[in-house]
Amino acid sequence: MALASTEELSSVLLHKKINTIGLFTVNSDSYSFLSESCFVVDGGISLFGDDFVFSIAWNQEQELFDTSFGRAEKLLDGIEFYTLTHNEELLRRVHGNIITNIETRFTWYYDLNDDMEMIEPKHYIIEQLLLTLDNAITLQIATVEYEVRNNAISKAVFNPQGELLCSINTIIQISEAE
Repeated sequence: MALASTEELSSVLLHKKINTIGLFTVNSDSYSFLSESCFVVDGGISLFGDDFVFSIAWNQEQELFDTSFGRAEKLLDGIEFYTLTHNEELLRRVHGNIITNIETRFTWYYDLNDDMEMIEPKHYIIEQLLLTLDNAITLQIATVEYEVRNNAISKAVFNPQGELLCSINTIIQISEAE
């Protein structure tokens, strides 16, 4: 599901409480907790509230990370995945907090026909979602390619076909793809 704007996302999430977060990986050994506050997964993330579920997860059909106003399982359909239970204490910092600000970064793509010609409409997808919560906690979620140096992310570049970075209270600098 492609989102059209930050306003569309804000209409569902802004001023809502996050009750819990679900993290998912497709490859059981393909996740990294790179620091106390930053981790990367290849499956997705779901934010659960009283009256919403919002997910960014791998969409096998489109071969990129996509969004859903529903559970990540909807996007991960047909893929075996694992729910991560590591570092639940870190995720609990977000639980029970209200989203007070939303910043987004979008990119777009076209579907292609059999002749590799672009088909309208243009689909917009989130490359980065930055949430500020009521107790000054930040949650950064971004689709990236990156290197690991000294157990830290280095040379992070936006890429919706990469992996999903999640960082709590630390904003990771991410560059444009070259």
